[in-house]
Amino acid sequence: MRRGFLFTLLMSLLITSAVFAQDGGGQVWVNAFEDRDGDGVRDPNEPFITRGISVDLLDANGVVVASALLDESPNASRGLVGFQNLSPGAYTVIVTSADLTATTPDTFTQTVESNVMPTVLWFGAQRAAAIESDSQPTALATDGEIMRIAISLLAAVIVAGVFSVVGFVIYLIAFARRAPKVMTTTTGSMRRVSSNMDDTGEIRSTRG
Repeated sequence: MRRGFLFTLLMSLLITSAVFAQDGGGQVWVNAFEDRDGDGVRDPNEPFITRGISVDLLDANGVVVASALLDESPNASRGLVGFQNLSPGAYTVIVTSADLTATTPDTFTQTVESNVMPTVLWFGAQRAAAIESDSQPTALATDGEIMRIAISLLAAVIVAGVFSVVGFVIYLIAFARRAPKVMTTTTGSMRRVSSNMDDTGEIRSTRG
């Protein structure tokens, strides 16, 4: 982190010296770079952004007094876009881009003075493709986690069902063994009673 800060400071001094040599009036510049690691500091392996950025300059009353496109800047190869010959005072710089997502502040308020080293505001951003690729592994990991949870729940339900069935069978076996046997008793044999009725249903006389 310290190495990146020192590198950024050195680059700022070199850039401001080069820009100041062009014009001694009040100046403010935006230096855009591709912030690949998203830490808000330009590292040695992070290139300048050379297109796709617009900058608006507002005065102390919030009125837009100038606008510039990085694509049209003569210093675009170094990621520089800015304003020169400004009257001393407080200005607000707003950086916008349709293709980039800022990793640093995109609005700056700066006091501009004449015949001093120009102010360079560092603007870091990432391209949409890089952000999507960084977020994709997280989405896959989330889906995998959900799948593992679902499988665990299904396995738990199956195990619980098996144990329930086994328990019910054991209960039935134990209950059948403990059920009392029904005992039947007899009081002896019964004699057959002969009927005194004939086929017509009348009672026959047993007298001689």
